[in-house]
Amino acid sequence: CSPYYIRFKFEGLNEIIKYTSDAIEKLGSSAYTSLYPQNYKGYSHCNFTDDIAEQITSMLPMTTSFSFNKKRVAIFDTNPGGGCGIHKDGYNCKISFNIPIEVHDKLCITNWYSDETFIDKPILGMPYSRNIHRDFNSMNQFPAVKTMTALPNEMILFNTNIYHSWDNIISPNRRKVLTLRIINNNNLMFEDVRKILFNY
Repeated sequence: CSPYYIRFKFEGLNEIIKYTSDAIEKLGSSAYTSLYPQNYKGYSHCNFTDDIAEQITSMLPMTTSFSFNKKRVAIFDTNPGGGCGIHKDGYNCKISFNIPIEVHDKLCITNWYSDETFIDKPILGMPYSRNIHRDFNSMNQFPAVKTMTALPNEMILFNTNIYHSWDNIISPNRRKVLTLRIINNNNLMFEDVRKILFNY
């Protein structure tokens, strides 16, 4: 589904999911660094401690092609009824590698949107996140150009440089996704990463 996302699997993916799940279950909040527990209205973003982040990144086969930011190995934990408004990530973050860790239903929806939809709206929240509409309860007024539901046992190459959101409003279950960022000194875009990752 380029240029929005690509689902894929690889040998060792299940081991990463198990390791991450076990770390969360056994260590609880001590699995995360106290420097970055950010609790927003619809979700929380918690970076793993250095030792857990190091272990997770060491298990990724794509480290032969990309260097991962070990300070930004994080869980996005979305509560039932939660979500995140429409935004692009920061200018230095064009893509994300996402692994669903806890998914209990198909009710959490990720949407991407056209730039033209927001041409007259101010961008908020610079420089990290380019927010265009923060209220995740009123996003359905904007037409989506692509929709996705994350599934268990997959990795997602995710284009964070297109306006996107996620909506867990009607789900009775929480959702946890492991998000990984590369050190992108070469300013690689989604298409560049796709070609490197899949050799086409």
